[in-house]
Amino acid sequence: MKAGSHEINEGIVRLYSRGTLINTFDFGAAGFSSQLGNALARALVGQFGHTSIEAQRQSWRCLRKFASFLLSTEQGPCIRLKPDVLAGFRDWLARSGLAASTSQSVLNVVAAILNWCSRNAPAVLAPQTTLLVQGFVRHAPAERPLLTSDDLKAILTACYTEI
Repeated sequence: MKAGSHEINEGIVRLYSRGTLINTFDFGAAGFSSQLGNALARALVGQFGHTSIEAQRQSWRCLRKFASFLLSTEQGPCIRLKPDVLAGFRDWLARSGLAASTSQSVLNVVAAILNWCSRNAPAVLAPQTTLLVQGFVRHAPAERPLLTSDDLKAILTACYTEI
């Protein structure tokens, strides 16, 4: 599904498709301060507004994880993020029990959003904020065994019988 149009107002992003409201991303309700929520709302549209609707929804879910991290630490609903916020978020993800590949995907989205903020809304980041952090070790997917010729023959026989 193609990306729709956006409306940003007071930390709320409304996503439309063909004029119909299909999603609302409320940064205040997620726990972000007004100033930070407004910057992150603009960053979400700036970084991911051109992507599919589902990709935008996934980016929003990643930002909600970031909000959970902020609320569970001393940062709370802050106005300006600490210089080591991304490293702290990475450590929080490592303890969350998510798979390494999922944690890396969430970290990538939040890093891209914060990078956008560093260029376009620098007031929400502390000076000397570090946006490069160690990634998660991703293991190669487990190999699946190949089907034997007898297995393939049985499958084809069942298909031909069905036809």
